[in-house]
Amino acid sequence: MTRPIAVSLLFVLTLTGNLVAQPGDSLPQQLKNAKDQVSAVNAIFKQPPQYKQIPKTRSGYWGLGNFEEAAFIKDGIVVAVHSTSWFAAPPAPMRSPNYDPVVWIRNMNNRFDSVARSNADAGFACTLVAPGALRKINADRGYIFNKNPNPTTPYRSVYSRAKLLFLQKDDLGLVLLAYYYQPKDEKKVLKEIRKQWGIITFKDDKRFYRDQAGIIGLKTIYLGKFAYANTPEERRNDSLLFEKRKQ
Repeated sequence: MTRPIAVSLLFVLTLTGNLVAQPGDSLPQQLKNAKDQVSAVNAIFKQPPQYKQIPKTRSGYWGLGNFEEAAFIKDGIVVAVHSTSWFAAPPAPMRSPNYDPVVWIRNMNNRFDSVARSNADAGFACTLVAPGALRKINADRGYIFNKNPNPTTPYRSVYSRAKLLFLQKDDLGLVLLAYYYQPKDEKKVLKEIRKQWGIITFKDDKRFYRDQAGIIGLKTIYLGKFAYANTPEERRNDSLLFEKRKQ
């Protein structure tokens, strides 16, 4: 991977965190931020039933910059909605001269398979979400794995385990939910994930439109099955910027 592409990849994976939200935001604002993040990848978030919203922390998913947007608790289990990762084209000035949109989006679609598998803690297998469960929420891929907090710094000073759920819409992006719990609740947290299935649901692909959450830049160029969201003027301007980049 050339350096410009590597820089672009970092940009795509980390830019989506809410840059202005802070733990001091009101709970309604934190909930709105979480819904806006999920909306950016054409999905809907519903607060899990019987869970109480609590102030978010500065905790992030280790390695990708997906920071916590809102958190909820019930019976010793905390569910946190993290900022999304989206797979749109990198900004034209940051692309390699050899940039190929087909190769880019294919690599992005496949990237989180290796991310999930390589990040899964020893002793906790990375599990693929069953096709039937994915169809219920209109997702293309899903992964469940453990990425436990550092033993010396448990989440909220209490929770030593974290079960992560990646839900992906190919060609567009990924939603991350984190379930924090204690070792004694290993079976309970899996039951909660099943009970809550559907709190993240992707809308029909044809119902996506540009920057519907107001958090992704107007110069963003979408790829693959979501390329229809780009106007002719946006495509033309992007081509001009990319040609200038190659000079």
